[in-house]
Amino acid sequence: MNKSVIQNKTMFEQHYQYMVDLQSTNNITELQSTCNRFSLEQGFDNYIYGARISGSLRNPTYIVINGYPDEWRQHYEDSDYLHIDPTVTHCFSQTLPLFWQDIDIKKINHHKVFSEAADFGIISGVSIPVHCIRGGTAMLSLSSHQQDQKIQRQLIDRLAICHLFANYLHEAVLRIAEENPQLHMNSKLLSKREKECLLWITEGKTTWEISKILNIAERTVSFHVNNAIQKLDVTNRQQAVARAITLGHIEPLI
Repeated sequence: MNKSVIQNKTMFEQHYQYMVDLQSTNNITELQSTCNRFSLEQGFDNYIYGARISGSLRNPTYIVINGYPDEWRQHYEDSDYLHIDPTVTHCFSQTLPLFWQDIDIKKINHHKVFSEAADFGIISGVSIPVHCIRGGTAMLSLSSHQQDQKIQRQLIDRLAICHLFANYLHEAVLRIAEENPQLHMNSKLLSKREKECLLWITEGKTTWEISKILNIAERTVSFHVNNAIQKLDVTNRQQAVARAITLGHIEPLI
């Protein structure tokens, strides 16, 4: 085993307790405390985690764990920067991390966001996207008030552990959200037959075709589909399919 492999193993072992903590955390406040400790230990001044949990296609749930200065967050929201922030655009459409040094600051909107963020000590950093079929999209940004080669080296060296932390964090948020009735994530569970019927609907199959595939009567297929529609609180089978997918009730077969 070479020296670099040993060093990487040691680094993972040093930070594994954070992953354990995230798995046992019971509320958002505890998650924020873990994020605070992790970001500081990694040498970052600030962080922010944001998730769009698609319980509904029209009205998804948004969750933010804020480690940025409150004044900047307020200014960011008042200025509606969410829709022009290049880190958000990237993370909600891409899978690879975004180093801020690679952002085209010449674009007016990009320059506006980052020049004003710099006034609050948010200068350099990295944004890490997290995509999950059962839980929408999320991102974790870690930032520093410095901008030099040392910081850029630090971002690269610690990217792997930060990427792993972001995924554990998102899973923890999903678990807590599912246990919180205020976030409307607790739709009634679908039966095996209801899931099968919805899966075949995604393939464009008619009620008659599904009945032949599953070897059940057409009225039985309709019964299961109508039950799923009621459980998911929608009005038709297309909406039922969309809601079931976004809630993670049906997934591609492996």
